[in-house]
Parts: sequence; C-alpha cells; structure tokens
Amino acid sequence: NDDKQEWFNKIKELAGKLGYASEVKEFKANPDKYEAHVGDVSTVLRIALTGRSNTPDMYEIMQVLGKDSVEKRLKKALENLDK
Repeated sequence: NDDKQEWFNKIKELAGKLGYASEVKEFKANPDKYEAHVGDVSTVLRIALTGRSNTPDMYEIMQVLGKDSVEKRLKKALENLDK
C-alpha cells in the first residue's frame, strides 16, 4: 500500500539494519564502514523476484505481480538459499 518513495525508504531502512549504507554516496565515502549499499539490497530483491539482475523499476514490477506473487517468489528464493 506504500507509494514508491515510502517503499524505497523502507528498503533503505532495511539496508541500514543489515549493515549496508542507505545511500550510495555514504558507501563510496566510507566503504570500509559498510557491507555494501542499498543498491545491492535492491539487486538481491530483484533477482529473487524476477531471476534477473537488470529489470524495469522494482516497485512497478511488484505492483504488477501483486502481493501474493511477491510473497510466493520471496519464499521460494529463501527456500533455494537453504539448499
């Protein structure tokens, strides 16, 4: 139910909790301080949802897929990590 900016702010927050820079500029200024940056978190989500690293806008893809499909795809990606 979030708009695009609210959704991305939540991704940034998640990135910060995981030790990633919430801004690419932060990471470039202090690369030793972070695991990586929010763009890397977005790439992992993109691959989990689409199987590709280069796609159209993730927010739009998730809107088209719908909540149920997104949840199913993320669960499947998590299951595959356990293998």
